[in-house]
Amino acid sequence: MKSKLGRIIEHYGELNQHDKAIEECNELAVAIKDYMKLPTAENRFRMIDEMADVTVMLEQLKIMNVCTTEVAGRIIYKINRQIERMEKDGRTAGEQY
Repeated sequence: MKSKLGRIIEHYGELNQHDKAIEECNELAVAIKDYMKLPTAENRFRMIDEMADVTVMLEQLKIMNVCTTEVAGRIIYKINRQIERMEKDGRTAGEQY
């Protein structure tokens, strides 16, 4: 998949793809809000479609910024940090904050 993403980056240019990533993240934010407000099949599909777009752009960002390993490490760190926070908080699953 990296070779196809590399072709896309080369075709459109890195600056453009950084801008495109911002655009796709904004579109996902709107799609999430729309689905949360009105959880229809159409809004769900749109949200999933935008999630896919953002995932593709994130993969391109990792390639362009040579940070795949660093991002993977930060993901693990952030998941573990959140679990620690939850355990310190002592609330059970589903309790309101």
